[in-house]
Amino acid sequence: MINEKLINFIKNHHNQKQISLVTCKTLLNKQYVKNIVDYFNIENIIIVPSNPSLKFLKNNIINLENTTILATGGGSVIDFSKIIYWLSKYQFNGEIEKIFNHKNTYEYESEKSNSHACTLLAIPSTTGTGSESTKFSTIWDTEDKKKLSFESGKIQLSSFYDINLVKLQTKQLLISSCFDSLSHGLESIWNINKTPISIRLSIESVYLNIKILRKISKKENLNYTDYEDLIRATTLSGRAIAITKTALSHSISYPITLKYGTSHGLSVGFSLPAVFNFNKDYIKDDIKEIMILTDNRYVEDLIYELKLLFIETQALDFFNESIDSIDNLFGCINEMNNPDRVHNNIRPVSLNDISEIISSSSSYYC
Repeated sequence: MINEKLINFIKNHHNQKQISLVTCKTLLNKQYVKNIVDYFNIENIIIVPSNPSLKFLKNNIINLENTTILATGGGSVIDFSKIIYWLSKYQFNGEIEKIFNHKNTYEYESEKSNSHACTLLAIPSTTGTGSESTKFSTIWDTEDKKKLSFESGKIQLSSFYDINLVKLQTKQLLISSCFDSLSHGLESIWNINKTPISIRLSIESVYLNIKILRKISKKENLNYTDYEDLIRATTLSGRAIAITKTALSHSISYPITLKYGTSHGLSVGFSLPAVFNFNKDYIKDDIKEIMILTDNRYVEDLIYELKLLFIETQALDFFNESIDSIDNLFGCINEMNNPDRVHNNIRPVSLNDISEIISSSSSYYC
């Protein structure tokens, strides 16, 4: 049975001739998505892989005029949907590589102010990426081993959060999502672009994610309120990074995902304790409330708890399954220095600093 509120959400926002469903293979086989397909008689379906590549994007650009794009899935699905929405809305027919330069995107939008009809709706299935709250999208250039960022303030997206869908996450995806959202909150605090608003958003998000991760580490079942908190946490942290953009932990994570296919949340969560320790003297005032909310007396206690949570929730086990050995990460040090992300870190960062962070992370988890 399809959720009546979901039906009304789609009907209220859908004023086009057809619906194109964008989802992932796992969800396509779930009854939740099957009900949507049957109810709205959807024929056009795009199945997005985890961490979609530039090649995949090029092969799946279609004419979406008079179409509602229904993005049902996690960050990869929503990121991909935002890009094809923009390409269709602005009738872009140039080289796809050029849209990953914000200046080019902005200039093209200015030239194409009279865009044709196209609607984007999102039903997030995960609680970590915050993609539904930001103007950013990520595509992976697997051939040149690069992470490509797309940015547009012209994307109009409406979101519907359904706990029944969020609860379908596997344990591994749930844990990855929590660390993804947690990283967004923390990265927005140790960030040169932080504002009083972004800090306020981040504090609550970090607290909520730690509260949920504690329950997972104790093998407690999550209840309805917990899932509500997860949705709120990812919304808050998504709004925070929309202000600040991400920083050092994300820079470190990109080559891990590219080389080993490790989920983004685990890749970025792995280095959080060491990066926190690296930045701790620069954010003392901003984390006081987090320490009070989480009952941690000293900064070192909070950092230690983050390390324990990565271990006790099994995040480390899932992480190690993909990389084989933490020692392998030392071969990625140069690629971990992404200028666009490292520059946002509140403390200046060198290659040697990144190497020390990986070394510290290795010692944390041994």
